[in-house]
Amino acid sequence: MPESLPCDAVTLTRRTTVAAVPFLALAACRWGPEDEESPEVERAQDADAGLVATVATAITRVSQIVDAVTGQHVGLAAALAPLAAMHAAHLQVLAVPVTTATIAPGELDGQNSRSALATIRLEEARLQTGIADLAATAVSGTLARALASMSASIAQHLAALPELARGPA
Repeated sequence: MPESLPCDAVTLTRRTTVAAVPFLALAACRWGPEDEESPEVERAQDADAGLVATVATAITRVSQIVDAVTGQHVGLAAALAPLAAMHAAHLQVLAVPVTTATIAPGELDGQNSRSALATIRLEEARLQTGIADLAATAVSGTLARALASMSASIAQHLAALPELARGPA
């Protein structure tokens, strides 16, 4: 140690400096959610209000189809319960007054369990793709992440749906 430095002075070696640079760069980064009081967040929320309403209406429509199939095909109730719970949770996350979408009368009438489950799969897949597409258009990063998470959740629930065996159902 050079004599000009006091004994308790810390010297930085090249290795210490190189190791510390990434931590110094990250010190200015924010890792949590956006500050909900900032003007930028308020503008993003205003810009995304229509997007949120569109997603909420689509989720409500598919949720009503799931409820209708559950009511008509009691044997599918256990398999469809996680979908119904997921849709309720997604609507709660969006926290918007939901406009009531209604399914066409007779749209599901006369379907056996297999074709009703196929209808559910089709509607859920459309919803999953639609939400994923809308996530890419969100102005708010928080909303984009939430929509992407919703889309992934739907995909996971779709993968867990049972296959019905052939025969009368």
